[in-house]
Amino acid sequence: VDCPKDSTFFGGPPGGPRQCVQQEGKNPAFSLHAPVCAKKDPKSFECPAPQGVGLKVERCGGCSVREDDEEGVAENCACTVQCDDGYLPDISAGVSSSSATKMCKIGDKKLTDVKSCIGLKRDECVNSQELKDSTASPCCYHADGISPNSNCAAKGSDSITRVPQECAVPRQASFESLPVCKRRCHNSLGDG
Repeated sequence: VDCPKDSTFFGGPPGGPRQCVQQEGKNPAFSLHAPVCAKKDPKSFECPAPQGVGLKVERCGGCSVREDDEEGVAENCACTVQCDDGYLPDISAGVSSSSATKMCKIGDKKLTDVKSCIGLKRDECVNSQELKDSTASPCCYHADGISPNSNCAAKGSDSITRVPQECAVPRQASFESLPVCKRRCHNSLGDG
């Protein structure tokens, strides 16, 4: 018993042969249940609209990037960001001062490292990864329990008995290099 090629292994016993075993006083059953698998769906990452003091943001809503996009850049997203009236770009921040179209791109997301995913609440679970022997496994969550004793478990764990509702994702979408804007100084000394 193995996961189909177009699916992802989430946990439970690994794939391989199963034996039908007769247990005393019970019906025959397989020695191990099947691995927990689910169809692979390319993930789409929503790009949050840029926010910041003094920013003028136009056409930045509804931008998203699909994980399977070769370039990892949002299509049909003509987001422009510049400093608003009364603000000037802080050139010491090293970002272009001109109004420019900004690209929404997929990049790395820092997950919280934990010793165990077991027992974590939903928000902690979907933003954490379990570290074991220098290997990181994203934590996965199911509201009705993903394993016999927890709603959260590490992806690939033998204890997983159902497909998770969501897992921590070490990727995110964001707009590239936004300008840093500082309030323009007004001449209070006059022309005198």
